[in-house]
Amino acid sequence: MNRIITVVLFICVFFIASCASVPKQVEQSSSPTPAHTEKAVTSPGVADPLLYYNYLMAQYFRSEGYIEEAIKHYKIATTLDPDSLMLRFDLTTLLVEAARYDEAKQECVEIIKKDPRNLDAHLLLAAIYTTVNDKAAAIEEYKAMLTLNPEYEEAYIYLNSLYCELKDYEKAKQNLNEYVKIKPHSPTPYFYMGRLYSQEKEYKKAEKAYLKALELDPRNESLLMELAVFYEMQKDAGKAIETYKKILSFYPSHVGARSSLGRLYISEDKLEEALIQYKQLENLVDNTDQVRLRMGLIFLEQKKYDEAMSEFTTILARDPVNDKARYYLALMYEEKGELKRSLAELEKIPRESSVFTEARIHMGYIHERQNQVDKAIELIEETLKVKSDDVILYRFLASLLEKAKRYEEGIAVLRKALVLNQESEDVYFLLGVLYEKAVKPEESITQMQKVLQINPENADALNYIGYTYADQGIKLDEAEAMIKKALQLKPQDGYVIDSLGWVYFKKGEYKKAIKHLEKAMEYSPGDATILEHLGDAYLKSNAREKALEIYERALQLDPSRETLKQKMEALRSSVKE
Repeated sequence: MNRIITVVLFICVFFIASCASVPKQVEQSSSPTPAHTEKAVTSPGVADPLLYYNYLMAQYFRSEGYIEEAIKHYKIATTLDPDSLMLRFDLTTLLVEAARYDEAKQECVEIIKKDPRNLDAHLLLAAIYTTVNDKAAAIEEYKAMLTLNPEYEEAYIYLNSLYCELKDYEKAKQNLNEYVKIKPHSPTPYFYMGRLYSQEKEYKKAEKAYLKALELDPRNESLLMELAVFYEMQKDAGKAIETYKKILSFYPSHVGARSSLGRLYISEDKLEEALIQYKQLENLVDNTDQVRLRMGLIFLEQKKYDEAMSEFTTILARDPVNDKARYYLALMYEEKGELKRSLAELEKIPRESSVFTEARIHMGYIHERQNQVDKAIELIEETLKVKSDDVILYRFLASLLEKAKRYEEGIAVLRKALVLNQESEDVYFLLGVLYEKAVKPEESITQMQKVLQINPENADALNYIGYTYADQGIKLDEAEAMIKKALQLKPQDGYVIDSLGWVYFKKGEYKKAIKHLEKAMEYSPGDATILEHLGDAYLKSNAREKALEIYERALQLDPSRETLKQKMEALRSSVKE
């Protein structure tokens, strides 16, 4: 406040001095320069000291961020000099800054009345119309600008943006085609044409437009990055990689391109190439934590545990509260089989961390691996006391209760999860599984049908219902249709192929059953149920020796199958006879 008083006193002293001696006005030019051609406008002369005083006060208050005070002084100044377009324009920009759009619009209109060719005023008025969502009026202003100056590139760009927002793609194309005619050697209209075609999902035309833009400006960094991202969106990793490499050939220190290239190499499972990029990134960024984290994850994927540990511990030495580094360090210890050390690191992750839920679930997995399911259940129940709105925790707890054969408790937990999210496919699916294990088959089917209401393309739910019908020997045609749909979605899933084979078995079509069950065994050779199904189909086809051989393989995989043992005893007796 003291500073403001000092400045005001200084301006007042200047004001008094200027009143005492007013210099002769400089003679004005007979041909005034339009505001749109001369951006740097000088301050008012001192012929009117009061005008100059208010102008200085407005400038000062604006520089200090006191917008309303600045507006007040500008308004006084424009009253003293109503013909000054510079003062009106400055006032208008301040009114926009203060979100006083109606007043700003009126000031712009007044400027344009006095100087219809003032492109700056047209541009500002169009921006005001856009801000208040009057797109039609904004479009008319940009058109007016192009009538005044057909080479005004900003107008074409803003018009294109408005047409695209209105989804009037034909007018957007016409606008850009006019832009091309005016500026045939400019890459900019082709750049926006590429975006436009991309929005319309005309991807070949979009690529052609982007490449034309690059032909006109081959080293344009923004264009190259846009094209690389476009290729990524098209799932064309090869072209995206080549484009990022081209960027780096021009700009070796481009952090965005190098980071994206490393990420793409990881997605393509080219881990060594990714490492090369991240090692170079270390020299380009001030904070290397994210780079080291990526490198640590690559080493973890490659099972290079010492290298992974080195990256994670280096991060933690510099930043002990980096929870992601600690989380991945814990995963590394788990991979190495050092479960106690893994648990110790996971335990350190605080509840406010973004990876707290994942850490607790991983602790539960470790307890489960150690056959301490009750301890895992207790841990997740304690976690839910502080994270009661996390559906993932409820699902994991329900899966643990399923393993402990506490099916009714698991069902109750999932019911709580549905209060939080009534559209969760995963919750309904697991609920269906638990109802089946609780020997409530009708309720199980109901839950699976709810999954399909949310997502008719859920292959697991389709297969589950189809297999259940087949196993019960009911609705076999419906079961076949559902399983075939699931198979279209998961053509190489051994369990779905097994279900279709089992439908044919139940229909008495044993040749078809054997064909599909043999195929299922190829995809899932370690599943005892599939082998038992195949043995049953062989037996029905009188291939008894094959059936016995397959049954023996199934029993080796799961020695607890009592019904299978009985089948084998009966089969051995019949073979002897």
